[in-house]
Amino acid sequence: MSNAEPVYTARIAFPDMIERARAQTVSLELYRAGTLYAPTSGTFSLYDPSGTALVSAASVTVASSVATYALPGASIPATLTLGRGYREEWVLLLDSVTRTFRRDAALVLHAAVPVITDADLTGLYTDLDRHLASGSTTFQTKIDEAWKRIVGRLEQMGVLLEHVVTSWSLREVHLELTFHLIALDFHRAQGGRWGELAEKHKKEFEIAMGRMKFVKGTDGDGQADNDTRHAPNKGVTFTNASPRTSWRGFGGL
Repeated sequence: MSNAEPVYTARIAFPDMIERARAQTVSLELYRAGTLYAPTSGTFSLYDPSGTALVSAASVTVASSVATYALPGASIPATLTLGRGYREEWVLLLDSVTRTFRRDAALVLHAAVPVITDADLTGLYTDLDRHLASGSTTFQTKIDEAWKRIVGRLEQMGVLLEHVVTSWSLREVHLELTFHLIALDFHRAQGGRWGELAEKHKKEFEIAMGRMKFVKGTDGDGQADNDTRHAPNKGVTFTNASPRTSWRGFGGL
């Protein structure tokens, strides 16, 4: 890319989780200067781990400024091997210039989903929603951001989320990180007790990461391998370090 050309950000938090043999829509958001930027047109391709195209240069649809592609279940049949190594390729026309964006993908039996919602947050702090900014009615953006950070951290720790059978095992860490992000946001806007609460939940998150265990299923049938509960690699989480040291990867205070 020429230095004279504008640089666009592809919003990619972690590898795309594509469910095998199910029709689904994949999408890619592009940003420039904080604004969602709509491509004029483009194509989508999907490659398996050997580099064979499962979808080759199929035309995308631009809906609400986002490039999307309706991926047919027939393109990702049940005969394909589950796992990592798949790759999406988006070739999009932006400002009359064609640009290529690549995203890693995993073919999974079931995509992992978060297990908390606003009701779980107000279950601890009943007055939490009263502090929302005018016009806001939900904490969904914080729930989503916390989920992305947790998935990214687990990826770095060698935990493939699609292998976690007991998704409820992530509830505590998701709650604590969401509370931290909410309190941090409120502290910046309102001050007061929120700074203390942000620090409290930051520490609680690290402790929860350190003691988290889950049941794994790695053979692709959606069932647990056995009843053994596994813990992530403890070497990545530092529960006994100062908050500023242990939280660098999460933008702490």
